[in-house]
Amino acid sequence: MFDISVIVPVYNSEKYIEKCLDSLVSQTIKSYEIIIVNDGSTDQSLDVIKKYSLKNKNIKIINTENNGIGVARNIGLKHAKGKYVAFVDSDDYVSPLFLERMLNTATDKNADIVVCDMYKVFDHDMLKDDKITFKNGNIRDNKEQLINIPLGPCGKLFSKTILTSLFAENLKYEDVPFVVSALLNSKNTIKLNEYLYYYIIHDKSETTSMDERVFDILKILRMANSSLSKHLFLKEETEYLNIVLLSRYNLQQGKQKKKELKIKFLNESFSFLNDNFPNWRKNIYFKKEPIFKRIIKTHKLLIRLCWFIYN
Repeated sequence: MFDISVIVPVYNSEKYIEKCLDSLVSQTIKSYEIIIVNDGSTDQSLDVIKKYSLKNKNIKIINTENNGIGVARNIGLKHAKGKYVAFVDSDDYVSPLFLERMLNTATDKNADIVVCDMYKVFDHDMLKDDKITFKNGNIRDNKEQLINIPLGPCGKLFSKTILTSLFAENLKYEDVPFVVSALLNSKNTIKLNEYLYYYIIHDKSETTSMDERVFDILKILRMANSSLSKHLFLKEETEYLNIVLLSRYNLQQGKQKKKELKIKFLNESFSFLNDNFPNWRKNIYFKKEPIFKRIIKTHKLLIRLCWFIYN
């Protein structure tokens, strides 16, 4: 039994994996395992991983066919022996104090989830991401956790006891239902006000590419909404979460050149909101937003015009 299991899915990450593993083997605690799920890499990633495993007995390698990050993370969870679980992507890295500070906070505060702040690292720059702010405790008493906590698994420590849901498989944005489920199960979610995780932004990042998989967010939201619909006290927050995520991914696609795909995704996003949340424009959080943001989210023609002018 370990204090923490760190799950690292790897697919063709030879350019980044050494820095990731350097940061993980340099952690200041001893009772942790690193579970590396090699998701059918075709480059030299596996050779690099094997080199590290020979020098570090706490590294466990699991080789699989290429099935995607959701499957890889689920395989890691199946093999995890830690009391707590952390996820680190193979092109990211962490502070040497990442596990120690997260674990100490979890044990001192009796927390089921600990969330830290993140750096965004670009090719020639490193920026502090927007500071994450929310009230500690459980989501019933602090409903805005649902819309203020990033719904990715990285930069977080989870008690294994609350992980009753798996990652969506063969879908993009696979982490949203997983993190939503964990938040709903958590009796105490704590914010650690330290920047301990380094998130790498590069050309192959999921958020910088567009194809038909962008429509997976609609399937993912249906999955998350299925769980959230059982908690009526989160009705406004659930509605706003859908507005925010669909708006965010539509704006990201505005940078892409595939105009027909952008328009199709925009139309389906509006249809999704109108079908599932007919009164979404009256949402209490949405109404608090600046008028310009509301216009962007509610007027298709304006968005289309902007995209055709600037792309």
